[in-house]
Amino acid sequence: LARSPVTEEVRFALRYLGSTERSAEEPVPSSRTVREVVMGDDGAWIRGPDGRVLELTKRPVLRRLVHALAREREKAPGKAVSASRLLKHIWPNEKILARAAMNRLYVAITRLRDEGLVDAIVRTADGYLLSPEVGFRRERGPAPPAS
Repeated sequence: LARSPVTEEVRFALRYLGSTERSAEEPVPSSRTVREVVMGDDGAWIRGPDGRVLELTKRPVLRRLVHALAREREKAPGKAVSASRLLKHIWPNEKILARAAMNRLYVAITRLRDEGLVDAIVRTADGYLLSPEVGFRRERGPAPPAS
């Protein structure tokens, strides 16, 4: 009997439930296999723990969000950036209803997680931060190929 391919939803469910059953062909990533987040020195790209490279040159909102999280990680590792500080950094001088602003922030965080930073961005009662369990460094030069 042939095995059907494991879908992203199945991998997520296995990871979420903490299942120990793993396919030898396609292991489910876990926080134990997380390597590091590498960010371009100019913030134009970021490589997530899963090896995917996210180009940020034409995505200013995501670029400012990543920059704020990275700056706080370098300044005070393990300390979260409050939602209000992130909003001021990402959308400076913009007047917006609090509920709409929080929705925008949530969408931006979700987009980053969907594009490879799911194990890297953590939410706490104080705000968001790059996970202390994930290494972080900056690198000069153009974006590397995805690994």
